[in-house]
Amino acid sequence: MKENVLYTVFGLLSFAVLIAAGFLARKAYKGKERGKRVLSALHIFTLGVFAATVFVFVPVYYVGYDFGDSFAVARPFLISVHHALRVFILDGEFDAVRNAVAGVGELPHILFSLYAALLYVLAPLLTFSNVLSLFKNARNEFLFSWKKKRPFYIFSELNEMSITMAESIKKDKEIKKPVIVFTDVFERDEEEDYELRLRAHDVNAILLKKDITRVNVKAKEDRVEFFLIGKDESENMEQAIKLTEEYKNDCAIRPIAIFVFSNKPSAGYILDSLDKGKYTLDKTLEASIKENPWVFLEEKLYSEKTVDSGFYLRRIDCVEMLVQQVLKRTETVDAAFEDNAERRFSFTILGMGSYGKEFLKQALSTFQFFGYKVEVNVFDASFEEKGGKKNLLKRLGQEWPEIITDTEPRNRAGEKDEASGYEVRSFVKDVKGDSCYDIRFFDGVDCFSSDFDRLFEAENETGERLRRTRIAFVALGEDDKNIDAAVMLRTLFERLCSSAGDADSSKKPKKPLIYSVVYDDRKAANLTCNQGRGIVNYRGEPLGIDFIGNLGYQYSYDRIREEKKIEDKALRYHLDWTRRDAVTQKDRGSEDTKALGESIIEKTKGYMDYEYYRKSSVARATHEELLAEAKKYLASDSGEGKPDHPAGCTCEDCAREAVSEHMRWNMYMRTLGYRYSPNRNDIAKQHNDLKAWKNLDSHEKKKDS
Repeated sequence: MKENVLYTVFGLLSFAVLIAAGFLARKAYKGKERGKRVLSALHIFTLGVFAATVFVFVPVYYVGYDFGDSFAVARPFLISVHHALRVFILDGEFDAVRNAVAGVGELPHILFSLYAALLYVLAPLLTFSNVLSLFKNARNEFLFSWKKKRPFYIFSELNEMSITMAESIKKDKEIKKPVIVFTDVFERDEEEDYELRLRAHDVNAILLKKDITRVNVKAKEDRVEFFLIGKDESENMEQAIKLTEEYKNDCAIRPIAIFVFSNKPSAGYILDSLDKGKYTLDKTLEASIKENPWVFLEEKLYSEKTVDSGFYLRRIDCVEMLVQQVLKRTETVDAAFEDNAERRFSFTILGMGSYGKEFLKQALSTFQFFGYKVEVNVFDASFEEKGGKKNLLKRLGQEWPEIITDTEPRNRAGEKDEASGYEVRSFVKDVKGDSCYDIRFFDGVDCFSSDFDRLFEAENETGERLRRTRIAFVALGEDDKNIDAAVMLRTLFERLCSSAGDADSSKKPKKPLIYSVVYDDRKAANLTCNQGRGIVNYRGEPLGIDFIGNLGYQYSYDRIREEKKIEDKALRYHLDWTRRDAVTQKDRGSEDTKALGESIIEKTKGYMDYEYYRKSSVARATHEELLAEAKKYLASDSGEGKPDHPAGCTCEDCAREAVSEHMRWNMYMRTLGYRYSPNRNDIAKQHNDLKAWKNLDSHEKKKDS
């Protein structure tokens, strides 16, 4: 009777340990503490099975053996551990269990022996799994350590974004034999995880369990690039800080680049605050500046690879990059400038999420041209939800205090549109030589409603304004909504154009260029196929909608390369600004050459280290690219444009471009939150040059020439 109780108690205890181990292993397997666990799910379950096996043998050796001494309690437990170890290496004999339970009752005998047999089978399988796992990890670690003279591309996580980027790297013909590495990778019993692993296998990727911050690349001899592209942005920033501390002064052998994917300005502030070491500025560039700063400024002697020749830390804002690419497209420029007798750039935005807000921000600054005005109509049905409009405008009012403001008489508050009865808010500025814009927010108008159609159809000022839309941007937050809204817009404008009939062509609406954000790659591929015609109706008629922003486009290495190229071009503008500042400060004969060289090095290093300098120069470069496309519309009788004109030229074209540049800069600074003040204070975001061109002194005017 005593034996029955003993076998029952230890059998139940062993089974409870096995169940608990299975639960803890599953929790670890599904958990989010990726790359930070000491024990994997397999290790946890193996330890649980071992403990369960030990408890099975305790009654066997406690009942079957009489040691007759004071250690009779401890010794059976130690022998149980020994026999459990033998079971795990396929050396355990089942006879010990079978003989021990032969004298107990029939039911305990059956259950206990059956359960013990299960452990006898399970234990060796776990041994094999652990050995196989160890072999796989050792193989990946060996491959990572062995390859030294090839470029490494290391990702912080295996997900849709990172594998898409890795696939683009693998296909890139300019990259020779890249080594793709994914860190923080743990097997999960999920279809998505299985598909990601298959795609990783297709690019011959190395999969490591360790966190990206624990990967050692000090022995690598070729370029190393880290991609912090996980879904947890806080973890991305933590990893960026650790990697910067580790590698900022370790770029003498090969360049190291760290890309942090985030569209949050706070991430930029954190990266700006980091000490990036002594290798952010190209040593050849630094030497040429010191040798003769004046020659350097005049001849612009620097390498095309200056911007990433050493330690290169960058925040990648995919939303910002996408909008920049869209605005400077040839078709965008043509749509904005063609048949534009009224000299007005008219945009309509559906949706004010991250994409819509970025489009509004960049359209306002990029399309600042002397003699033209930017007109923007903003729709977002979320305005009406929980005071959404008021919250949105209050946030924008804090971010852009000189744009979203009630101080201008024409910035009407709470005016009702006569056609729909909806409340509208307008923000207008029209000062010659300053930023020129007219932004109108439509309060709570759902674009999938008849009210929306009536606004466009109305024979009043609002209707005329909406019908002259030349570029529409749709970003409502969901792919399906964006597709539906883009088709709806195309249908609406087609109807408006056809209903105009033989009316005066000057009053007949023009079909706008429509951009719609579709993130899903499969949907985007289907929408842009059809022999290049894109989306069509059931009669095969193209709808003329450009679907942008898919995963494959945003997370392509081409975007990284384009960013480097435009940064390189932007550096030219930054150095040009440095040159003009130096020239206007002192005459060449009285200039302290050494002090000038140190000043140039400091300002150029600032470009490498701080987002403000890079982004402001990139904004200038983007505007210049757009200007190059627009010259066929802007050129006057005085010539074909500035490229063939000497610095300081005051011809009509050059004078107009100088004023346009000041207008663009004014608008750009205002979208950063700056406001006018007689005294400059960058912490307070106050600047004394935020005023019309005619009010600038000659020194500041030369900077825009």
